Amino acid sequence: MVELLVSTVLLAVVMGLIAQFLAQVSVVNRNLSDSEAALRSVRQIIDEMRSDPEWTPEIPESLKATLTEPELQVTTSQEKDSPATRVTVSIVWKNFEQQTVHPVSLSYWKWEAEE
Repeated sequence: MVELLVSTVLLAVVMGLIAQFLAQVSVVNRNLSDSEAALRSVRQIIDEMRSDPEWTPEIPESLKATLTEPELQVTTSQEKDSPATRVTVSIVWKNFEQQTVHPVSLSYWKWEAEE
């Protein structure tokens, strides 16, 4: 009878640890999936901006449905006496724990046409 009680307690402890581990794996997978979706969207936005400079960047509706409070940030910077402008597109959102994550960013260089 004692063996049955000890084995039941040990099984409960092991199952509790496994459940916590699986919950952590699920959170990591969800965060990774969100980052991949944001990266694909940033890439699509950059492709669209490069093909049509007059296009106004916006977050795709599919990403708005996937991420919590996504924000799109487009920044440009130009070094002094340089014909190139660096354009950086970033998306930041809140994760499952409602914490703001590090943004997913991609940059490209845009050169002004010489006349």
